[in-house]
Amino acid sequence: MFDLTRRQTFEVVQRFLVELRQYAEPDCVGYLVGNKTDLIETNPNSRQVQQSEAKAYAEENKLTYIETSALSSSSVTDAFENLVEGISYF
Repeated sequence: MFDLTRRQTFEVVQRFLVELRQYAEPDCVGYLVGNKTDLIETNPNSRQVQQSEAKAYAEENKLTYIETSALSSSSVTDAFENLVEGISYF
C-alpha cells in the first residue's frame, strides 16, 4: 500500500516488492493498493502518483492494482474480498 499523494511511498513499495519476492510463496496473491483517493477528490493537484503509472507498474509485476480511501472506505471492501478470493498471483 502506498499514499497516492506522496511519491516517496510508491518508490518504497517498489523496493519492498523485490525483497518480498525473495521470501514469498510462489502462488502468493499480489496487490498494489494506492490509498487516499479522498484527498485527491478534494484536491486533484495533490496526486503525485498517476493511476496510469501505478497500473503499468502493477501489470509489469503481475499485481492487481486498486485505489482506495481508508478514510471514506471507498473500495476497501473490494480490495479485501478480491484478495481473499485470490484473484491475482505473482
